[in-house]
Amino acid sequence: MWQIAAAFLIFVVLLTVLVRMGAVWIGRAAGRATRRRFEQAEHIIETGRPPDVWLGAAAKLAGHRRRADLLRRLDGLMEFFRTSPVVADEPTRELLLNRLRAVREQWEQKTP
Repeated sequence: MWQIAAAFLIFVVLLTVLVRMGAVWIGRAAGRATRRRFEQAEHIIETGRPPDVWLGAAAKLAGHRRRADLLRRLDGLMEFFRTSPVVADEPTRELLLNRLRAVREQWEQKTP
């Protein structure tokens, strides 16, 4: 009987450790994704150009398809900042979105 209780206890401990490790891993992945989005927005605002990782992915596309892909990515980035709780406050959110909108208008006129 005690062997069943010990096995159950070991199972519970291992399950708890695995769940905790999974939660830590997911938290780190979410943090990396959020940091990457902020870095991409900063790059776009400072240079007016897409991040290199976006250009690498869009390199296979030509002309209007490339521009459409970059605009779609920029729209997704803007949507993230529109709904994200990690932006400091509403004035900061509006400033960020206004600058990204201005870059989007430039991109609509030409292919970056």
